[in-house]
Amino acid sequence: MKLLDYVILALVALVLFLVIRRRAKRKASGAACGCGGCDGCSVRDKCTEQK
Repeated sequence: MKLLDYVILALVALVLFLVIRRRAKRKASGAACGCGGCDGCSVRDKCTEQK
């Protein structure tokens, strides 16, 4: 493998890490119920999540 291959793999791993970390923080804080967020949710009027 060349250096460029390692750089691409490192970038993919970094993006995955950041996405997983963001989802975990949002779930822990109660800001999201496991979906993309309340703003884009089609059933946000029926959400049982406490704010």
